[in-house]
Amino acid sequence: MCGIAGVYRFHRRPPSPEDVAALAAMAAVQQHRGPDDSGQGIFGSCALACQRLSILDLSPLGHMPMRSDDGRLALLHNGEIYNYVELRDELRSLGHVFRSDGDTEVILRAYEQWGAACVERFVGMWAFALHDRADDSLLLSRDRLGIKPLYLHHTPERLVFASEIKALVAYLRATGEPVRANPGSIATYAATGLVDGLEDTFFEGIRRFPAASNLRITADGVRTNAYWDLPSRAATLRTNLNGAHRPPWPALRQALDEAVRVHLRSDVPLGVCLSGGLDSSAIVGLASAHAEQVKTFTIYFDDGPDFDERQHAHTVIDRFRAEASERCVSPTDLLGELKRIVWHLDEPSLALGVYPQWHVMSLARDRGVKVVLDGQGGDEVFAGYTNYAPQHLYGLLGSQPMRFPLEALALGRVQGWPQAQSAARSAVAMRLRRAARPSVEDKPDAALLTPELRPLADVSHDEWRLWPRVFDGWLSNVLYWELTRTRLPALLRYEDRLSMAFSIESRVPLLDHRLVELAFALPDDAKRHAGWSKYGLRRALEGLLPPSIVWRRDKKGFPTPVGNWFRDRRGAAALQVLRDPSRRTRHLFAQPALDAFIDEHVAGRADRSWQLWRALSTELWLDAFQLA
Repeated sequence: MCGIAGVYRFHRRPPSPEDVAALAAMAAVQQHRGPDDSGQGIFGSCALACQRLSILDLSPLGHMPMRSDDGRLALLHNGEIYNYVELRDELRSLGHVFRSDGDTEVILRAYEQWGAACVERFVGMWAFALHDRADDSLLLSRDRLGIKPLYLHHTPERLVFASEIKALVAYLRATGEPVRANPGSIATYAATGLVDGLEDTFFEGIRRFPAASNLRITADGVRTNAYWDLPSRAATLRTNLNGAHRPPWPALRQALDEAVRVHLRSDVPLGVCLSGGLDSSAIVGLASAHAEQVKTFTIYFDDGPDFDERQHAHTVIDRFRAEASERCVSPTDLLGELKRIVWHLDEPSLALGVYPQWHVMSLARDRGVKVVLDGQGGDEVFAGYTNYAPQHLYGLLGSQPMRFPLEALALGRVQGWPQAQSAARSAVAMRLRRAARPSVEDKPDAALLTPELRPLADVSHDEWRLWPRVFDGWLSNVLYWELTRTRLPALLRYEDRLSMAFSIESRVPLLDHRLVELAFALPDDAKRHAGWSKYGLRRALEGLLPPSIVWRRDKKGFPTPVGNWFRDRRGAAALQVLRDPSRRTRHLFAQPALDAFIDEHVAGRADRSWQLWRALSTELWLDAFQLA
């Protein structure tokens, strides 16, 4: 894991001394991503810089930019190629000679052998930049699911890229270029909570590099192509599964085990973030088959049982004799910590789930590990969230209406009748209004915005009626949209930034692309069935995890007692920021609406913690980057 940055000058012009000085500023602001080593150099029309966090091959042979033997290629790499061992053996059989033992050189040799198509052979997470002296080109690539970040700022004269937005901000300010907030992104976030998954960022002119894409830059311009298509890959696998005469659970278990096995490859200490939920528990159980003793990290709050899952975590710890570390988190300086979190995130977050993530990474760092495995992605791949229940029922109404009442009854038995009735009503209502067009007026949270900003909110990306139909099952379409455009891109940003804040590499084995392809090849009934969420994952984990974990009915979802904090002294300083008439967001958020939300929340008449967090995080973001 590293922080990478670079500048490419078009029209065959070399980077200027100003570029080189600005690049040094970019590297400095990303030092937390790679405190172990640094490197910088000029290669043709390109200047590259890297901050290295040494994970595989800790020797100087892993230094970046890494050069090929003939000096033709120069490479920066952030992430891990988990199948580097197998690829290295294959490349050796083709005549390549390796001088290092890590995965970075494997990328270099793979490009020499297969060109840009080499990424199709990679299993892993990555964002890399590779300069080729032969045509003075620069290849940028990002992994299939966008686990590793990459951002761009592009003008007719040059293209600048970096792992974090703050590095691009450092470049712009070092070269005297303006840095401005993007009011459209702010409005969309306030109305829908959506930040990630869109091309635009909270900064004007700074764009997200798309997942599953390669971009080749030459003196004449840029060309982008996608190298992976999940629907087509899943369709191919589905054809093979349809011919099988046994349930898919053993194949799913095998894919899970292989994903965790290769994600454990490391030359430094590692552990697992354990919440007590199904996903993190599965990683602990699967890792225990390949590691002598798994280290686990669990945090909890003292605000009551709804915010403490240690009971379930202890069941897993005892089952696999893990080396456990725990920490009770109490927000003694909530506002100060939130300021640091928002700066590291680069943009606001949907909710305050980032707060416990921050503390679990802090705990892991204090226990001396440099790599953690996390269960991120399991809910989006295997349909774990409760809001997927009405979406599944909605799909049944359209394709198998006779099954609708049976599934609703099963849901009631598993998760309770009030939730089943609510899901059924929601599914029917979705059918009745499916022809309506989305409008910002449909979003109650848009009331936060000033009248001038409200028309800039784009609510279409958060609107299920506009989602593409690329799978036969409706639920799979919902999961695909959230995997690629809404929920997961946000969670991956949090995962990357909050781990990197403590110079820790976070790995997400449930997003191994081979496992994701298999999961999306399964029918909707393998994801939600007989009232159970994550049905296929539960079946695959039977016999590995205790039944109380596999068939646990309640789902916490890393809850944070922010609602409580905003009602007592712990959140008083944060609310005072929102009441300040000189706040930076005074032209963005209407004070009467904000005051009404604060009063309703403090009085206990309604839970407005999500809306208050959106306003507060925007204020803290503007302050962190000194924007008006």
